[in-house]
This record gives sequence, structure tokens and C-alpha cells, in this order.
Amino acid sequence: MNHLRTRALTLAEREKRFQTQPSELHQIVTFKDGAASHKQVSVDLSGSPELHIPTTSTSPDQRIPDSNEISSRLRCVFQRKRPAHIRGRADCLPFQGVRETEHLFDTLKLPSTYFQISDGLAGSAQAQIHYGSSAVPSSFDLITHCVSKQGDWAIALSHSAITHETTAFWSVDSRFDADELIEDLAAFKHCAAHPLLVPCIMFAANLRMSEKRRQSIKERLHRLEHSISELARVDALSDTKDLTHTREDADSQRLETLYEVLHSCRKDQASREGRYGFWRECNGALDEGFKYVDLLMLQAPTVPLRVAHDELLQWKNVAYHKLESLMARDKDHVNRVNTVSDLVCGQPGALTAKVMLTVLQLSSLVQQRDMRLQASIARASQRDSEEMRFIAVLGSIFLPASLIATILNVPEFQFASGPVLFGAYLAITAPLIVVVMVLCFFRTRVYHLLSRRRRPLNTSSEVDGSSVNKPVQGNGTRA
Repeated sequence: MNHLRTRALTLAEREKRFQTQPSELHQIVTFKDGAASHKQVSVDLSGSPELHIPTTSTSPDQRIPDSNEISSRLRCVFQRKRPAHIRGRADCLPFQGVRETEHLFDTLKLPSTYFQISDGLAGSAQAQIHYGSSAVPSSFDLITHCVSKQGDWAIALSHSAITHETTAFWSVDSRFDADELIEDLAAFKHCAAHPLLVPCIMFAANLRMSEKRRQSIKERLHRLEHSISELARVDALSDTKDLTHTREDADSQRLETLYEVLHSCRKDQASREGRYGFWRECNGALDEGFKYVDLLMLQAPTVPLRVAHDELLQWKNVAYHKLESLMARDKDHVNRVNTVSDLVCGQPGALTAKVMLTVLQLSSLVQQRDMRLQASIARASQRDSEEMRFIAVLGSIFLPASLIATILNVPEFQFASGPVLFGAYLAITAPLIVVVMVLCFFRTRVYHLLSRRRRPLNTSSEVDGSSVNKPVQGNGTRA
């Protein structure tokens, strides 16, 4: 996998897809007596940091604990911002370069398979249990990369069954509340012995974002349905023949608002199948992690791990049940969006006659608005053509005058001087202007006259040519 990681990082460097981001190192140490300590420091990933915080005791005497007193350790590099995702392009990596990225993943022993999904072209969540020689689990890896409208995030996590240490790289974009995520991490520090603490926190945060999104779609659907019913009520109470411009403009503006809200609802519902698949992949990866912990507890059960396992498993199950409920409600929202789309877009299907009449009236209003717009465009074009005709008339007046003045200004053509030359100028220019204006105003008649004169000549020539070239028949046969 190191070879594939090097290839992916080299390609990213060639495409200039490295954008370093501010990072934090969070370390949670769990002791055998159940106590836990959480520390946070800022780290600069552009260098080669140690990625380790010296451990201190939580007891009053501030004694540095012995390594035998430590039950487990969690080290997590957290980034509150990510490079912006651009559709159709590979995501930028939030690191300084190839060397710094390899140092981070080698120091924390993170899975190199993360770089197979780090381009963000497709959301994915995968987990794998590694077994030792005696079929006993030795380590666990989890990689997740999500690109969604609610927020992008990524996790690369590794847990060692020998050292009981969990290391993770955790990156979210600015649409997530990073302070809330860190608050959850500090609140559940007693569960740091479990390798799935960070994924469960992110899974719950994703659930909260999905609930906000569903609530937004629900409010827009209520607006759409209320607007449709209001339009139907107004059209039923008013006289259908009395369509004034004020009412047409108001209904057209309201209908345009309906189109915009409907488009936003349909756009939010467009990627639901991919979103469902990613949620199921996340749930499957978490189930694999809980299976790994079950195998660990069969070998060496500990009280902190058992407590954390039960609490996180219950938390995950509740969150996934809520996500399943959201999936079911999403299907209901899809049906409601399609119904409103049929109403607004004029595809009624199996609707009542009253609603169909309302849809036809709305469609008529839209057509009338479009016709008025086209009529205004035609009037503007007509005004432009009239102005161009006026400019052409002015040009036909001044063009001959300027031409004759230019010619008479040449010394060779100055046959007189003073008033005589000016009179000659007027005598030549005035008839020429009249001729040009007559040709401009009566050009169509002149064209028809010329075409009529050409037609008899052409027909006569064709007749003559045919008579000459036509072979003599009859006489030869008689001879």
C-alpha cells in the first residue's frame, strides 16, 4: 500500500493539489481507574512534529503516572477547515507536501488506503480488521471521505490491539461546527478507550446536518403547497374572464417564486440515492469496528472498554435508526415534490378538474407574460429599424455632397472660383442627391422593373437556343 500511497501523493504534487490547513493535536489518555485527561495543542504539519503530548496525572499531587497505569490512548490530528470541493475535480489534500504527509501517516500509523479515496470523486467508508498469526485481531483500520451539500469531511483511523492506542486524522470543512465536535470529544473522553469514538461523533454530527436539511426542505414544501392552494382559491373566487394586467403580473411573479422554490427542493433531493448508499457504508464500517471490539473483549476484557462499547453502540444504533427514519421521510418528500412539480409545471396526471383548471390558468398567465415580452422586444426592434432608416436618409443626403466637394477641392477640377464654383457645386449636388434619394425610397420598384426587362430577354434567348439546337424530326424518317 505504501507504493500506492506514494503514487497518489506524487500525482497530487504534480497537479498542485496540496493546500496546508491549520491543525490541532488532541490527546486523550484513559487510566485503569476510569479517569481520563484531554489535552489540545496546535501543531504545524509543515515540519516534522512529534505528534505527542507528555502525559500528566489528573490526581491532586500532579504525579506523572507510570505507563502501567495507562489503559489506552487516543491521538487525533484535527483540522477545522478543508480545501473547497470543486465538482468534477479531485480534492486538494490539506497538507504541506509529500514528505510531510508521509511523516504524519507513518508517525500515527494511519492506513495508506485513505489516499485511494482522498480525491473526493466518490464518497466512501471502509473498515478492515487485521489478524495476527493465531487468528487474533491485531489492529483495525477505518477510512471515510464524504462530499455532500451539508459539508465535506474525512477520517483516517487506526487502532492497535497490542498498545491499545487509537490514532486518527480528522478533517471537516467550515460548514460543520468544529467547536461542537470538540465539545463532544471532550464530553465523551471516558470513551476514548474505544477506537470508534471519533467516527461515532462524526456520524452523529452528520445526522444533525441531515435533520437541518430535511427541516429546510419541509419548510419549502409547506410554502409550495400553501402557495398552490392559495392560487387555486384566488382563481376560483375571481372572474376568470377579468384578467387585468395587475393580477397577471402578480400571479406571474408568484409563479416564478414557486418555480425557484421547487427547483431548490428538487436539487436537494437529486443526490438522495448516493447519500443513502454512503450512510449504509458508514453503518457497515461502524458495525465492523464494533465486531473488532467484541473480539478484543473476548481476549482481554477491561471495564473502561466495556462501558465505552455499550454506550457508543447504543448511540450509534439510535443515530442510524434516525437516519433510516430520515430516508423514509425523504421518500415522502420526493413524492410531495413530484406532486407539486406536476401542479406547477403543467403535468397534472390524475388531478381533479378544478386543479387542472388552475394549472391551465397559471400556464395561460405565463404564456401571456411571454407574449407581452416578445411584443416589447418586437417594438424595440422596430424603433431601432426606424432609427437606422433615418440615419440612412441622412447618409444619402450628405454622401453625394461630400463626394462632390472632395472632387471640386482637387486643383485640377477647379475650373472657376468664388460664387461660380459654388453655383456649379450646387447644380451638380442637388440633382445627385435627388437621384440617390429616389433610388433609396423606390429601390424595390426599380428592382422589379429591371427584373421584368430581363425576363423577356432571357425567355427569348432560351427559345432561340432551343429552336436552333432542337434536331429535325419527321423529314429524316420520311426520307
